[in-house]
Amino acid sequence: MAYLKAGQQEKAEQLMNKVKERLTHKIEYFESLPDHLKYTVSNDLSEARGDYSMMVYEQVRYYLDNEDKEAALKLFRSEFEPIREKLIESYLNFREDGLVDVREQRNIDNQFRFVSELLGVADMIDTAYAEKQSNELVEILTNKK
Repeated sequence: MAYLKAGQQEKAEQLMNKVKERLTHKIEYFESLPDHLKYTVSNDLSEARGDYSMMVYEQVRYYLDNEDKEAALKLFRSEFEPIREKLIESYLNFREDGLVDVREQRNIDNQFRFVSELLGVADMIDTAYAEKQSNELVEILTNKK
């Protein structure tokens, strides 16, 4: 963010892309592990997701500080939608098999926390948008949509 404040947009974008790439790879690696291993690294996965949320927060905060709500929302949507879809897919698969697995349940709970953190960022941008996203998730996950 220091590069952005100094007016060095290109350097800022390069740095943020590198950070995003590293965090994304870390998250994908942890998520790709079998359940019995994923359970053992759940704190690491949670930490990586928290770092990702903070990265999104910092970028959104920059745009909002510069009164560019449209750019903040555009950036947020591009980051949030894949995460939202992954949660929906995981949850629906979890419900479909009907088996209660503590490790799988913990993974879903952690995904919910991740989405909740991001919805907190969305609320900074537009409360109505954040509420709409929350309501849509509830509807999808409770089979009301």
